[in-house]
Amino acid sequence: MPKFEEHLLKEEVEELTEMLRSDEAFDNVRDCLAKQEFAVNDVLLAGWIESEDGWQGGAIVHMNTKHIYLFEINDWRTSTSFDKWDKVQSIKSAVAEYPAVEVAVSLCSG
Repeated sequence: MPKFEEHLLKEEVEELTEMLRSDEAFDNVRDCLAKQEFAVNDVLLAGWIESEDGWQGGAIVHMNTKHIYLFEINDWRTSTSFDKWDKVQSIKSAVAEYPAVEVAVSLCSG
């Protein structure tokens, strides 16, 4: 991966993670993470997509285990937990959907 692209993806992960941790627009995602018994300070948000109809999706990387999870919330206004929460077995499949996943995993290494 070119250094410039890697730098942009790193910025994306840092900005998304900061929003996850502190932006009230992410309250529902924090609540869903808590139901999975994940502390928001132990994860990086490595991808984020939302639609006008309330659907949200993204990629989470657990910093201690480096496990990758893809999630979906069908309607953030009514969902109280993740409608999809899948642990990813192959980093390649996660990167195909969310290119910043690879950078997030490398950030977990220090």
